[in-house]
Amino acid sequence: MELSYVNASGRYEMDSSQKQVSNNGRDIISDLPNHIIGSILSFLPTKVAVRTCVLSKRWKNLWTFVRELSFQDHFHRIKIKKMQFVQFVYRVLRHLDSSMIDSFSLSLCYNYAHIKEWISLVLSRKVKKVYLEAQSKHQYQEFPTKKKKEFPTNSLFECQYLQELCLKNFRIRLRPFITLSSLTVLKLSRMSVTTTFGVPNEPKDLTLNFPVLRKFETEGWPWYHVKSVTLQMPLLDVLSMDDCRYHGPHVEINYCVSHLIKFNYTGRFLSATILVDAVDIVSANINIMLYDGSSNSIQEQMVFVSKLLSINGLNAASLKLCLSREQLFESVVEVFEKVRDSLNYIPDFQILSHLHLELAPGDLLLGILSKSPCLETLVLKVQDFGKTLLDSALMPGCFLLTLKVVKFERFAATTHDLNFAEFVLKNAMVLEKITFSCSPPKKLGQKKWKKVRDNILSYTRRFSSLDIKLEIVP
Repeated sequence: MELSYVNASGRYEMDSSQKQVSNNGRDIISDLPNHIIGSILSFLPTKVAVRTCVLSKRWKNLWTFVRELSFQDHFHRIKIKKMQFVQFVYRVLRHLDSSMIDSFSLSLCYNYAHIKEWISLVLSRKVKKVYLEAQSKHQYQEFPTKKKKEFPTNSLFECQYLQELCLKNFRIRLRPFITLSSLTVLKLSRMSVTTTFGVPNEPKDLTLNFPVLRKFETEGWPWYHVKSVTLQMPLLDVLSMDDCRYHGPHVEINYCVSHLIKFNYTGRFLSATILVDAVDIVSANINIMLYDGSSNSIQEQMVFVSKLLSINGLNAASLKLCLSREQLFESVVEVFEKVRDSLNYIPDFQILSHLHLELAPGDLLLGILSKSPCLETLVLKVQDFGKTLLDSALMPGCFLLTLKVVKFERFAATTHDLNFAEFVLKNAMVLEKITFSCSPPKKLGQKKWKKVRDNILSYTRRFSSLDIKLEIVP
């Protein structure tokens, strides 16, 4: 009879003689219950988990207890034989011993014909998480919208026990109203989502109801051939829209949320209206690429920026705005001149607290500063700051009350650099920290480096507690 006892922490332990037997070549793992071994095998790629069947008779069918499945029909863009791959997926899905599947991941380059049946099989086992990706046969090549693979079934959007759904590079047609009652995470990457029910070729209204969704992310613009999209997500914490670009017919997107912890928008101008109906948003990041090669004027793009900054619930203390330009044939000066001219036609940035400007001419920067009464942090690369302009400039209100942090990027001690640095240090009344990011002395030159250091020190003598930092960058 083997003796075991419970230790102080409540765990069962064997006596010393039993431990010696267990460590003397005995296969302890094989003695574990089937479902425990299945959980361990779930950490392996499915193909590797199935291969454990050759270890011994005991392991012949243990792979059928795995609860997390992952398949791909390619390996570093090398095609796996079609029938071999298809038969393997069917074999696994049809012989699983588990009545439930935790996750199902499928990445395809070639074999799309069986997706509908595979999804039906995993849904019959009440899968919780689904990740589906269509990949281009050529590395780094993206699918154009018209060449995205048509998703063959709407069953995923009818599955009320699904908790996470990630789709990439598909076209999908949805019913006008969708509800997923258990979904907590939804990611749409390079998707084309539309609804075609009703009158053919007529844009429709689409309503998506996700009562417990916590995280919603899109990469690329997913909404096509729709008149409007309403997303009802009362418990949403994170809303992220990355690499947004869309120039089709106007569409209105309405996010109905209560309390957002994080809001992120990165992309260009959209011929769309984005409405976020939130009581408050804790943290927000808006990164806009100004693009001068489209049919939309810079003024229209700046109006779009202004509307984003007017979203309900945005918190001034957490908002970051980054404006940059896409370099085409026009010089950066010409692009920003158009931005400057547009400032007369847009409202103030009442909630803007963090501003990042790339190569901003002086009059444009002063114009934006004058429209940013709550600005706390300014990051910029100075361009075209003459003494005459600064002497005649009206003092921005944020200099007197709110501006606390300024960072000069690629500071080279040019006349323009020094003019604006002096302007900031003389007039920013509540400044706490200023950083000069510049090239190392060897690259900048010892003489110019000394000029940078001496000028900065001369400007900062009136501050008793200012944090001054010289940051060396390659």
